[in-house]
Amino acid sequence: MALVRVDAAEDPDTARAVGAFAVPLLVALRDGQERARKLGAGTVAEVQAVFEAALGAKARDVAAFR
Repeated sequence: MALVRVDAAEDPDTARAVGAFAVPLLVALRDGQERARKLGAGTVAEVQAVFEAALGAKARDVAAFR
C-alpha cells in the first residue's frame, strides 16, 4: 500500500477516478480496490481506522505521522 497525495485542481482526472468531489478526502486502495474512505478532516483514531480497514489488520501508531 502506498500513500499518495493528489491535488484535485492539478489532476482532476485522478480525483474524478476515485470520486473526489470534496476535500479533504482519504481513500484507501489495496490491490486496486477501494477498502475505506474518510471525507473531511478526521481525528488520528479516524485516520487510523481507514488504514486498518485497508490493511485488514491493526495499523501501526498513526500518531507518529502527524
